[in-house]
Amino acid sequence: MLLFSEAVRGGHLDVAEYLIEKGLDINLRTHGGTGGSPLWWAKHIHGKDHEMVKFLEKHGARDIEPDNGKPKKVEEY
Repeated sequence: MLLFSEAVRGGHLDVAEYLIEKGLDINLRTHGGTGGSPLWWAKHIHGKDHEMVKFLEKHGARDIEPDNGKPKKVEEY
């Protein structure tokens, strides 16, 4: 879901929390399932100590990199 990915990338913890409470898959990957997981994106955009990263980890999120194994610049997506 694009909304969840954008909430994570933008650091909008309240939106991410709301969507998870509504049952959204916390490991939903971008690009039809071939892109990075929300936790992967959060770590690459905000850093491993950011509150979004901690929140996602607390809820059992998995750190899954894009299938090609190479991070792209955000503007390439």
